Amino acid sequence: MSITKRAFLAVTSLALLASFGCSTMSGPSPEDEIRAMLDEYHAAQQSGEIEAIVAHFSDSFSNSMGGTKAVLPMFFQTLVQQNIFTNMTYDMENTVITVDGETAVVDSVAYVSAMGTQKQVYKMAKEADGAWRITNSELTP
Repeated sequence: MSITKRAFLAVTSLALLASFGCSTMSGPSPEDEIRAMLDEYHAAQQSGEIEAIVAHFSDSFSNSMGGTKAVLPMFFQTLVQQNIFTNMTYDMENTVITVDGETAVVDSVAYVSAMGTQKQVYKMAKEADGAWRITNSELTP
């Protein structure tokens, strides 16, 4: 094979890798990872699995009401016992996810339940194990 044909094949191969391979090799975007995590979180809520719900929160979780991860199991157990999650729906159609390196803000997720409609803003961090977890959760007006 001539040098010209080899060079042509090498350039063509590199172009194909760049156009097809790189986009599939990079994996999901941080925004997609966060949306998937929130889908898992909502599924855990609807199943009533307290440990699965709480697993989506960082050990460093806190909120403006003094909540920490330590109180979350009791909080979610109460909501499960009251069947709050049973018919709850969530809407992320207008949710904006802003990622800044290893942190993110999810503004906002709308929840409709027997308690009415509430919007939640989440702050998140990508932790050492590569998972996105909630570090703060606040209701919005």
